[in-house]
Amino acid sequence: NSDGVSVETININDFCNENNIKEIDLLHVDVEGAEFEVIKGLKEYRPKVIFVETLDIIDNVENKSWVDGGADSLEMERYLFSIGYVIGKIMSADRLYYHSSVLEE
Repeated sequence: NSDGVSVETININDFCNENNIKEIDLLHVDVEGAEFEVIKGLKEYRPKVIFVETLDIIDNVENKSWVDGGADSLEMERYLFSIGYVIGKIMSADRLYYHSSVLEE
C-alpha cells in the first residue's frame, strides 16, 4: 500500500559472516529497485555469477530507481565492472554477470 511496510534487513556480507558462508556461487537479485543496494552490501564477497534485474536500463526512463534516491542500473553496472565483473548475457530486463575469476578457471 502507499504507507509502505518496514522490514528488518541484513546485508549479504553480514549474513554470510554470521552463517560462516565463505563464498557465493550464484546471486539472484530482484528487489524492486534496490538492486544496487544489495550489490553494495556484498562488500568483500564476489559471487561467481550475478543475475540481476536491470529494468530501468531497458525502460530508458529518467526515474533513477523504484527506490527514492537509489542509483540506476548503469551506475550499478559501472560499479560491477570496477570490481571485476563482465556481462555474460543481456535478457530483456535482466543481466547476467560473471566475475573475472570464473573466466580464468
